[in-house]
Amino acid sequence: MTKRKIMDIEDFQKKLGDFAKKLLPRQVLALQKKIVLEVHKRVVIRTPVDSGHARRNWQVTVGSPASGEISADQPALNALGSLKPFGIAFITNNVIYIEVLEYGGFVPADPENSPDANKARAARRRSTQKKQARARDAQARGLKSTKKGDAGIPLVSGGFSLQAPKGMMGITIQEIKSIFP
Repeated sequence: MTKRKIMDIEDFQKKLGDFAKKLLPRQVLALQKKIVLEVHKRVVIRTPVDSGHARRNWQVTVGSPASGEISADQPALNALGSLKPFGIAFITNNVIYIEVLEYGGFVPADPENSPDANKARAARRRSTQKKQARARDAQARGLKSTKKGDAGIPLVSGGFSLQAPKGMMGITIQEIKSIFP
């Protein structure tokens, strides 16, 4: 995690802690759960989807971060039942490429966008990637049918997935800071 994102999270924790000191323990717990649920929901929605593995691997734990990946749909929020007022809940994703999705780093950062490059890329893509590319291209060109879009257009710009051009967690934390006290 970058220093800036850590500072944002620490600043948010401090402000939230100061606010929580004025609440009853049951109110603190309700606020904590509401925030965790909202962050989890937003970060999952922002996570780029190819196979769905990264999106499925956002894990909520209490006391310590999750270790390892999950391979199938498992309830991500069961751990909140053991959360105590002023306890710590973690939202973790351990897929090996999650940092590339969050901070950028796709190579090449800006793939060639020419008819020949797109044709070659389309030939290598799985059907889900082709569908995503067609939909993105159709939307960009104002086409009514996503089936008419280019299946080989780049899905990366500036090293970021076009599905999450500025990451997922950092943006979510900024939003949550503006929603909650």
